[in-house]
Amino acid sequence: MSFEEAIQLFNEGDYERSIEFLSELIDREPLDYELYYSRACNLERLGNYPAALIDLDEAVNLNSDDNNGLGLYFSRGEVNLKMHRYVDAVGDFTEDIDKFVVNSLDWALFNRGTAYLALRDYSKAISDFSDAIQSDPNESAYYYHRVLAYIGDRDSVRAAGDLETAIQMKNGEALAKRLELSGEIEKLR
Repeated sequence: MSFEEAIQLFNEGDYERSIEFLSELIDREPLDYELYYSRACNLERLGNYPAALIDLDEAVNLNSDDNNGLGLYFSRGEVNLKMHRYVDAVGDFTEDIDKFVVNSLDWALFNRGTAYLALRDYSKAISDFSDAIQSDPNESAYYYHRVLAYIGDRDSVRAAGDLETAIQMKNGEALAKRLELSGEIEKLR
């Protein structure tokens, strides 16, 4: 078994076998952070977020500088977000944004904004969504989430403006429908 075989299994969607291969490789090379990162990716795909987080923590501990550009902090932030560990997610995305921006900046900002939104820190969420929009003004999800932050911040005028912008975009009508179904649209009236 080799690392390449484990990656091939991952690419084929055989996450369990990939995890087995990677676990055996970790037993032989316990200081190789890429092995932990790769196993975490498999675990995350299986929805085993606690185990993925343990492996991502180990990968970060072994390579806190993320000098290979894997996006360790970004990945750990995504898992923390899925586990509703929003404060930890904010920390990871901030680390990625401030030091690395390995992944696309707009998605790191969007994810951190989503964590702020969940923490009800609307001004920080609005700021991150605004920066994400500045980075990629064609992504309707950024507007949709900023609408939610504006609603939370009780700024119906800006929320309505963003909603109108989102509706005009690809997938915008679907996002508006989600708002309507959730009852959030009533808060704009």
